[in-house]
Amino acid sequence: MTAMIDLRGQTFGRLTVTADSGEREGSNIIWLCDCSCGTTGYMTTGKRLRSGKTKSCSCLRRELARARRTIDVTGVDFGFARFVRDTGQRRGGNHANNGSIVWECECFGGSRHGFPGCKGKFLATRGDVYDNGQVSCGCYRNQLGRSRAIDITGQTFGYLTAIRPTDERSGNDVKWLCVCNSPFHQEPREHVASMGSLRSGHTRSCSCLFMEQASRRAIETMKSRHRKNWPYVRDDGSVVWMRAATEVAWATWLDRAGKAWKYEPKAFLLSTGRRYVPDFFLSEDGCWHEVKGRETADAMAKYEEFARDHRCRIVTIPEIEQALGLPYRDLLRLAKRVRDEYNASKQTAL
Repeated sequence: MTAMIDLRGQTFGRLTVTADSGEREGSNIIWLCDCSCGTTGYMTTGKRLRSGKTKSCSCLRRELARARRTIDVTGVDFGFARFVRDTGQRRGGNHANNGSIVWECECFGGSRHGFPGCKGKFLATRGDVYDNGQVSCGCYRNQLGRSRAIDITGQTFGYLTAIRPTDERSGNDVKWLCVCNSPFHQEPREHVASMGSLRSGHTRSCSCLFMEQASRRAIETMKSRHRKNWPYVRDDGSVVWMRAATEVAWATWLDRAGKAWKYEPKAFLLSTGRRYVPDFFLSEDGCWHEVKGRETADAMAKYEEFARDHRCRIVTIPEIEQALGLPYRDLLRLAKRVRDEYNASKQTAL
């Protein structure tokens, strides 16, 4: 059995051994020590004391860490940055005087190297610069990412065509200036999107595609709430179901006049948050026709709100009577007869 080495009275760094604690760590004696900082009864093994691994009650480690955090680096250059002055702010630590100094740094990325988007100044600790690699205000990282970025110029993603990279970033992802050539608006629109969202398919338009899908859903919702009970049979035999006999009558006149039209092709989101579905769109004129009979004040308010931003006109019952040369009562009777005959033909076919 190895004889016990008595360390009482010996000094190791800042620790002076005072007594055997009576505890053991394996075969090692745990000694009681006093530290020169004033701490008493600090416990550690003789092996750690004699090997030099333990030199204090941890006060020495704290002091060295504090000293490293408070080194004066004024005027020191590192990477593309220079430490200018202590801002008086501290980061980390238990209180304001025990953290890392926050330095105001000057960035040379723009002035000396021509990196676009250089801010000139930024705040960082010594650890941010030396340990974490923050060697600029961010312009060097952006320039590096730009040089390594995949070139998607001219590539098409949905309705978007990538034109050029911008100085904007989404995390480390480059944002690209794109042009949206969607058929849902008359003129091409510019849109900025990150390359990741373009390549993943998350972004496919300038939001017009989303609006169009919402419009289609709104139309389907309206269809479920307001049924189309009036069939209009076109010359080619196709049937367009409409919501009113007056709309059937106006569609008859439009076909006689040789006007190309679509019935309720789109729903619009108004500025008040309500949706509006106009009746007819005449593609040649780029104009909407809204057939109105006895309408409520709320319905007219929605139309007026829509009319402020779109070419449209109201078609009244007297105008329909004059165009077709029949009074409203006869128009209604004809529409009912067509509906009954069409429904009867369907029943016979079944």
